[in-house]
Amino acid sequence: MVESTCQSHRPARTATYREGYVNGSIAGHHGHNEWKAGADMRQGSIHEQFACNLVACVIDGAPVFDPNTPPTFSFDGHGIDREQSAYVEDIFCAGHFTASLGLRFDHYSLLVHEHAFSPGLGTSWSVAKTGLVLHASYDRTFGTPPFENILVSASVQAQNLNDSALYLALRPSRGNYYEGGSTQSIARHFSLELLPPRSTRESASP
Repeated sequence: MVESTCQSHRPARTATYREGYVNGSIAGHHGHNEWKAGADMRQGSIHEQFACNLVACVIDGAPVFDPNTPPTFSFDGHGIDREQSAYVEDIFCAGHFTASLGLRFDHYSLLVHEHAFSPGLGTSWSVAKTGLVLHASYDRTFGTPPFENILVSASVQAQNLNDSALYLALRPSRGNYYEGGSTQSIARHFSLELLPPRSTRESASP
């Protein structure tokens, strides 16, 4: 039999996110090159409210909450999410050979302020007689963290719940993606694509 000497109140939580977004791009063609450049800007307003009442809870003699945990918790906070990016890319085609080269800049500002330059490179070679295409690519990525509960988890109120707790800010992630493979046309209407396992390296730091 499980005995419980606990009283608790279901936490109340509300969160709203409003976002504005604008972007633009331009493209051109000259000789063997096709190029494109663009930029975008995103700005969002985050509002989080969280409140709960805790009473020390013991189940079969085992405490569920640390005895030093405050019995009440309340948070009401706002944050502004600002993200900007710009990119430029060029595709070069000559005969059966195609190469693409691009560079992207990202800036992220919410609880941390970080930016990154992310290059991308791709090549392909086609053999018209056999319908075979060989291709390889590399991409560097910059991913922003999810914003759900991001304010309350970083708040002073949350950090004060336990003296032994350690808060680490959610930072954008970086990733390196490598891919290579081949595509074979079959009877003009079908194709077979062979891709080895994608090589991926990710990190939360620059």
